[in-house]
Amino acid sequence: MNTNVVIEPLTQQRSVLLPHVIKGLSAAPSMDDLCRRIVISCSEDLGFDRCGCFLYDAANNQKLGMWGIDDNGQLADERGMTAPIRDHERIPHHQANAPLVFTDHSLYHQDQYLGQGTLIECAIFDGDALLGWLFVDNFLTGRAFSQADIEFIHLFSTVVGQLMVRANQQAALTEQNRQLNETIRQLEAAQHEITEVKKMKSLGRLVSGIAHELNTPIGTSLTAVSHIQQLANTLRKTYVSGTLSKSMLESSLDAILETASVGLQSVDRAGQLIRDFKQLVACKHTVPQAATDVKAVIERVFNDVARQFDHNVILEMRANISAQCWWLAEESFTHVIREIFRNAMLHAFSEQPTGTLCVEIKTSERSELCSLDLVIADDGVGMGDALAQLFDPFYTNNPQRGSGLGASMVYNTVTHGLNGKIEAANGDPSGLIYHLTIPSSPVTMTVG
Repeated sequence: MNTNVVIEPLTQQRSVLLPHVIKGLSAAPSMDDLCRRIVISCSEDLGFDRCGCFLYDAANNQKLGMWGIDDNGQLADERGMTAPIRDHERIPHHQANAPLVFTDHSLYHQDQYLGQGTLIECAIFDGDALLGWLFVDNFLTGRAFSQADIEFIHLFSTVVGQLMVRANQQAALTEQNRQLNETIRQLEAAQHEITEVKKMKSLGRLVSGIAHELNTPIGTSLTAVSHIQQLANTLRKTYVSGTLSKSMLESSLDAILETASVGLQSVDRAGQLIRDFKQLVACKHTVPQAATDVKAVIERVFNDVARQFDHNVILEMRANISAQCWWLAEESFTHVIREIFRNAMLHAFSEQPTGTLCVEIKTSERSELCSLDLVIADDGVGMGDALAQLFDPFYTNNPQRGSGLGASMVYNTVTHGLNGKIEAANGDPSGLIYHLTIPSSPVTMTVG
């Protein structure tokens, strides 16, 4: 008994070509292109006559045409075609052990009758979910289908089903990515809009603050000038009328001098505010670095500030640094320390003019970066819930003692002028604590 299995040459050739065909189909970027490649490969690579590919339209319960081969053997675009689903085309996958074969069957291209022939129909499933159909007929050559042909078409339809599942997954992933990108775009647009709104609000607060701060000294100055003018006019009238007495002259001059002094103080106050505004902008400019003795700067600034106040505040400083001098923008650094100390004297110790300012200096190295870490703490009254507004321009808890620009200038100087970071926290049980991190490097002293 001969047990050798004879494989038809065409079937053997198709088996050799199948991996190449699958590779080409796998590269399809979309379901539409996959269907087009299936039809081309079935005809040109695998040697079948005519092939057609339909998808299942579950929403409308119908077949959707995709691509096919016409009666001249050319690729035909059948997208847009629809057809009803017949009962035998709903066979579940686990029952479809072989394709449906129709002999002496009426063959068509779209709605045009071509003649009689054999039609092989394979339903394509993902599990029990119907995906579509693959149709193959012998209209062009009239060659009869062998059992090997039918089995190979069944195998090919199984491969096509797996590729369609993957194409659907890729399409779903592409749609998810599109939606994600659209969401990101909308979030970026919203973020930009929020940023612009914040900028406008910040600008509005700044303009409002400038107007509010300047309004008082300018208004006082105008009142003073107006009062001086009124006194001068009265003095002139009494002089012209010959009724001006020595006592009236002296009292008028005293009133004019006193009013002028008030006006000058108000003008000086307005000038100081304008200088502060300019400093607020200047804080964002980088100042050249220089070798800076950090401890000496802090001690000098503290002594200068302390002389301006009748307080009994002492400075405690702990330094754990590897060098005496560090590369810093000394002017900016001095400004920051001065404003922090002045704020402490003005606000922290306003009600209890006795206390301590503690300064701790350390260095830290992260990767190749080196920085100075400063902790400046007072044991004054603290800020409580108002801490969140500390760095806002024009915020002050006592307008009589400041313009509310000091802490804002400190923040801008640290973040822009020194390229560092600054945070503040309430002390426990009281006081205010500043944490500053300033990029820097030690000055290496060389001996010539």
